[in-house]
Amino acid sequence: VQVSGGEPLLRKDVIDIVRAIKEPNGTPYLILVTNGLLLNKCLYRELRRVGVDQFSISLDFSDERHDRFRRLPGLFRHLEKTIPELTAQGHNDIVLNTAITRENLDDLLDLSATAEKWGASLSYSAYSPLRNGNLDLLITSARVLSRLRATIDKLITMRRKGKQIRNPVSVLENIFRFFNEGAVGGCKTGIRFFVITPDGFFRPCSHKPWRFETHK
Repeated sequence: VQVSGGEPLLRKDVIDIVRAIKEPNGTPYLILVTNGLLLNKCLYRELRRVGVDQFSISLDFSDERHDRFRRLPGLFRHLEKTIPELTAQGHNDIVLNTAITRENLDDLLDLSATAEKWGASLSYSAYSPLRNGNLDLLITSARVLSRLRATIDKLITMRRKGKQIRNPVSVLENIFRFFNEGAVGGCKTGIRFFVITPDGFFRPCSHKPWRFETHK
């Protein structure tokens, strides 16, 4: 289960939500997805105590460009200070999430180095315009795709050498396929994953506006 948003740490009852999801036997594996601005050592420990197994924190650039991209001044400096404090707790539950775009393509290796310096692991994904309709961040030209291919190959080599890159090699290859071919078939939306909205509706895909009423 992922507790996501929006920004879930804006919820005053986020502790109660996590507590309600977690079963006494420790299931399900529970991930909290956050931009990290409101995260601190005290809240981290409390969320772990009530059941969060993994904290997924977005990181698009390894400097203040991240602030501009997320429109949150001071965000990168907060993460730079806070994430090493959290990883120092020794739980190996901090994963940085980087959505690959045309703007940060040349920063992907630096982002891996930043994650390593902070003691976290890193997961890459492919940017999709389905959520906001912004096509400018897609990687489409042959020249830029060639740079992406070279970078993906380097990431695969780094992973095989033991770098803390969470993606399986097959997923890294599919990231390139997505940009190169415009899609990767076989989406399991509504079958292998779905979304429950804060107002109680069922959505098969977080990127599409479809929603359906839930019934007992």
